[in-house]
Amino acid sequence: MGKFLKRSLAIGIGLLSVINATPAYAEGQSGARDMDRLVHRPDRVVMVYAAPKLGEYWMNPDNCDENKKVALVPNPDNPPETYDEHLATLVAAFMAKKKASFTLDGCYIKPDGVSVPRIKLISVYN
Repeated sequence: MGKFLKRSLAIGIGLLSVINATPAYAEGQSGARDMDRLVHRPDRVVMVYAAPKLGEYWMNPDNCDENKKVALVPNPDNPPETYDEHLATLVAAFMAKKKASFTLDGCYIKPDGVSVPRIKLISVYN
């Protein structure tokens, strides 16, 4: 395992991170769920898919178009290390098969025009 990945995973374990809020939206919780998969796209946006149980996906406080996945989006207002720490937290939680919950704030509009909830805060559970 590469030195950067080890360091990133070490930072990610137990890290509670914050992304700047989009003030036009109502902040809300996603609910704790198992993560089904992570998709890291070329634009550095990470889609976090919920592992549905009886049709339950992430909660959708801002009424985005879709809630089967939520988006971790790089924020130009934050230093680049913040995004790396968020990503490390997600990867560590996913690899450890932990439940995740997010504070969501706003919608991210994907290139196909469909919006998904945007991650502001990450919580990991045993």
